[in-house]
Amino acid sequence: MESYLIGNSIVKDIRSREFITISLPGANWQDIIRYVKERANRFTNSIIYIHVGPVRFTRIHRTENRKEMQLVDRNTGTVDSIFQEWRPLRENNTIPVICTLYPADFEKYNNHLAGSSTKREGRRIIQVGRQILRGFYAENTNKIRGMVVEENKDIVGYNKSHEMCTPFMHNKIFTRRRQYYNFRSTYLCDGLHPTRDIVSRWKEEVERVIRLNRVKMDYMRGQWLRHRERKNRRN
Repeated sequence: MESYLIGNSIVKDIRSREFITISLPGANWQDIIRYVKERANRFTNSIIYIHVGPVRFTRIHRTENRKEMQLVDRNTGTVDSIFQEWRPLRENNTIPVICTLYPADFEKYNNHLAGSSTKREGRRIIQVGRQILRGFYAENTNKIRGMVVEENKDIVGYNKSHEMCTPFMHNKIFTRRRQYYNFRSTYLCDGLHPTRDIVSRWKEEVERVIRLNRVKMDYMRGQWLRHRERKNRRN
């Protein structure tokens, strides 16, 4: 079976001989499901690894003078409810595997957006309000960390219910000290997109899971063939 890695701009630099990478800037789960459904014939008999990162819980709010990443409420649908739309694709043997999410650093990314602004007036307004917003951004970063932890549990459960292993992308940007995990935003070059080191780690993680899932698929196919042989003997 062909393997694909489909995500937003965070996957554009992840390249491997083991899978085909498709980057859809700004895409969330619903956008990727729509993209695959519109090209259902292309993705027949394939496993699609879906990686959207913090976009699951964020959006870019645009005004005349500025852009800002904002936190979105988690009540935008559960993993199961969103991926119910994938059911028709399973008839073509198109299997989704959802990668775990990771949090974003709101202050770092919004400062990045402010620095890339081309309008002087907008930049000046953001510079003045940056100190005021710092506490608000820190609060949002803590909130999204909790949301990501809960959502990743659902992601692992969803993949497991369909006999698939999960790529643990979030583990690559956390450091472990004893029993505690610390979010390291230094692994994200602008607070959202990965550094080269993380891109390399993500590539290795997806390759590892692809190999595991191929073994699982071969095992299940063998079980099905043995079951069919036993059934034919009885008849």
